[in-house]
Amino acid sequence: MEKEKEALKKISVKLIIFQSVLILILLISLIFLIIFNNKNNFSANDIFNKNIASVVELKAFDDEETVSYGSAVAIEDNLLITNAHVLSYKKNLVLKNFDNVQIRLATEIEYISATIKKIDYELDLAILKIDSNNLNPIKTYNKKIVTGEKIYAMGNAQNYGISIMEGIVAKNEAIVQADGKTVTAIQCDINITEGNSGGALLNKNGQLVGITTFRLKDSKNNVVYGISFAIPIGTINNFINNN
Repeated sequence: MEKEKEALKKISVKLIIFQSVLILILLISLIFLIIFNNKNNFSANDIFNKNIASVVELKAFDDEETVSYGSAVAIEDNLLITNAHVLSYKKNLVLKNFDNVQIRLATEIEYISATIKKIDYELDLAILKIDSNNLNPIKTYNKKIVTGEKIYAMGNAQNYGISIMEGIVAKNEAIVQADGKTVTAIQCDINITEGNSGGALLNKNGQLVGITTFRLKDSKNNVVYGISFAIPIGTINNFINNN
């Protein structure tokens, strides 16, 4: 009888120790989870400041003084990604590139000349190159973004300089008819305007998930506000990596 009591006592002590260790592990895990969430809980201001040297103003023009304004995103210290339509125009039904392309950092006054290194009108993407190496390459999130996730658009809205807007992913993979083409894009519940084209679509951690590109028009040819579309990061990566 005494041996049985002693054995039960030892089992009880071991059980208490096990429970204490388990509770301690759970508490430590909870603390790390809170720290991790706080670490990645960026505000719009945090995201703006984090990418202010990565998203730039873009200006393209020709000798006839036709000017196009947009945005571009640094992918290397001297390379940027933008939309092809910001760099081109139609003349007598022929698609042409602007003669001059310039970019400007939000922290600078002067523009820097850029050259078109690669362009694809079907994808509506282009790579620009500058001579200097003072760009800050943006961090990318190379996975499909989730529907309902908070997102931010950074770009040269209305050519007023780099600004930021907040919204959500309305649909992470929308099949859309745009300019006579069927494209797969990220549908966003966010306002973008002229000048945002070629700018950055960012996730809640400030990582690039797409390039803001276009809006749609209704049956009366009026712009539909509050719904915008972005080229997803997978398409962008394929364009960058394919020669």
